[in-house]
Amino acid sequence: MARTDDLRRYAELSEWIRELSMPSLEGITNAEEYFERIRANYERMRDLNRTSSAILEEQVLPLLPEEEGTLVRPLTEAEAKELFAFCGILSDPVNLESVDDVLRYKIVRLLLADAEAKNDTAAVIRALDILIECCYFLMTSAAGLWPESEKVEEYRKIGLDASMRLRAYLDKEAFAALPDTECKEIVLVNARYISALYECVHAPWTEEENREHLEQLKEALRLSEDAFYIEQASKFDWKRHRYRSLQGIASLAEYHNEAGFTEEQLKEINGYTRQLLALWKEDKVLYGALSAPEVLYLPMYRNAYLAGEMPLAEYRASLLSIIEGADEEDFSHDGNMMIVFAQTEYLLTLDKEHLTEEEKKRIRGFFDRLVHYVSRMPKLGSLTFLVGFLTRSIDALAACGEGVDYAHLAARLLAAVNPPTWCHSLTVAELAECITGHLYDREPSLFRDTPGYPDKAAVTEFLRQAALVHDTGKIFIAEFITNYAREYFPDEQAWLELFPRVGARILERFPDTRPYAEIVRHHLDENWDKDIATQILSYADRMGWTARDTTDTGRAMIPFIDALCREKDIEEELNRIVTEGRIKNMAAVYTLLTQEAET
Repeated sequence: MARTDDLRRYAELSEWIRELSMPSLEGITNAEEYFERIRANYERMRDLNRTSSAILEEQVLPLLPEEEGTLVRPLTEAEAKELFAFCGILSDPVNLESVDDVLRYKIVRLLLADAEAKNDTAAVIRALDILIECCYFLMTSAAGLWPESEKVEEYRKIGLDASMRLRAYLDKEAFAALPDTECKEIVLVNARYISALYECVHAPWTEEENREHLEQLKEALRLSEDAFYIEQASKFDWKRHRYRSLQGIASLAEYHNEAGFTEEQLKEINGYTRQLLALWKEDKVLYGALSAPEVLYLPMYRNAYLAGEMPLAEYRASLLSIIEGADEEDFSHDGNMMIVFAQTEYLLTLDKEHLTEEEKKRIRGFFDRLVHYVSRMPKLGSLTFLVGFLTRSIDALAACGEGVDYAHLAARLLAAVNPPTWCHSLTVAELAECITGHLYDREPSLFRDTPGYPDKAAVTEFLRQAALVHDTGKIFIAEFITNYAREYFPDEQAWLELFPRVGARILERFPDTRPYAEIVRHHLDENWDKDIATQILSYADRMGWTARDTTDTGRAMIPFIDALCREKDIEEELNRIVTEGRIKNMAAVYTLLTQEAET
């Protein structure tokens, strides 16, 4: 019982720490109060982190093998039960809230290996069910960082294999032999979600994959009409199953048929979408609890358009009616569908090679709306759903060409996603400006390859602006930078180090930020010594997280900059920026967040 209580405590502490790291503006009347709340929260977070880390080190980490999917030793019955319960409280898939997906993934790989070693069918099925969900969220997050990375494909393959293993239990003989009702229901639910493991990975899909996805969902739908399965799982919610299966078919052509379904298949998908709407009308009380009617309009309009039954102009007008009528205080899954996903579908109807001025204005407006929406979201919810929209909205924004102040938009978005990180960027900008100024006075020729040379003010401004956007890529790892409850796992740390390349890839798409892309790309590379600008940004970034007089062996990699910064007068100036300057910068963050809230 002690382990169970400790694990529940870890989840509670993790949520508390995340909430403390992202304090709301409620009850705060000025910047000083905001800074004081942040300061007090971080002191409290350090105390909580010690407790949460100790729980993991004592209760969980000794059980986790170095190689995922293997065993240190067989789990006891009590340990397996406790870890299954722990997985349950680490995630809430209904409300898209996650305490710690990466930890949950590692634990369920252990549970699966243990269940397989014991030939425990019930435990295998439960573990596969959790593993599928973990792989979906981790795959989606990884795709936002680096779509072609091996990690994306790894999660997809593991999750798909788990889903196919569950699907094998639909064989009637195997299904009848399942040990309990829970196992049967897990297998049935999985049957309607397998296609989700292909999302955001390698669209367009192949013709064979498209045919397979559609057939799998049609098979899931047919289960609700099969007397054998109905009798075997008599207490299963078959009405919900039928409804969700139809929803799955209706969503296959999302993102403007990015998957590449044929004209004939699109007409078939549209026919099933009409069945979904008809079913909803049969029992508005029952199905209304599953989906608001407005949420059904999105696939209805999209699939009618793709099937050739609705003109493009009418489709766009219909999407705008959804967007403009959405409740911007609704942060549920339905709210996200009507604001975030409807905007995405609209953006994908545009011809980015021939945008009109009106369309460019609308694209900017959508991005503004996204930032405003995110700035007011409850901070315990998952931001994984934003990945697809962010990628596509940035594509559309880049197509607008000149006139997009992306540096400002990126600042607003980063402040909305993680205010402390934006405060850090402001601090790093001041540090880089200070270091550049002093170094230029000593040896200006060092900057001969830096934009703005030989104008000292221009060179200094270049470094300041580069520092302001150096953490742009972190908007795609929001799930991780808000996790302060434990140390990162080694493979997780390697994954997080991708964000500079992601940021650079975004920055180089906009005229106003393109000049900073290269030094942002390399600012974490310890062996990068090709230009002084990158070295200064790297040094300032490391210093920006801590006071100057603390030990940081990372600074030794740039010894001549470190020597300059250890001169007494310069060291005192840098310390003021890190300490007193942070108060000023947090005030700037507060002002920006307040403006978003009042917009």
